[in-house]
Amino acid sequence: MRNLWRGGLNGAKSTPGSEDFFHYLRLRPAVKGGFWGLGCNLLPGLHHPEMHFDRTALADGVRVFKSCVRQLLG
Repeated sequence: MRNLWRGGLNGAKSTPGSEDFFHYLRLRPAVKGGFWGLGCNLLPGLHHPEMHFDRTALADGVRVFKSCVRQLLG
């Protein structure tokens, strides 16, 4: 991701993320997982009934996943 957003990373933050996903990882320690924040200007907030986000950020998310897959597959 550093190559995709030079200077745009805020660093790692430890968080349980999604409540369900957090518990899955605790129950199965061999499973590795993580979350990353896309930075899509989520307003007025996650899970709010009137939540909106900047949909142009979706293209950035696709670029990140494509980069991860390329690195994993070599």
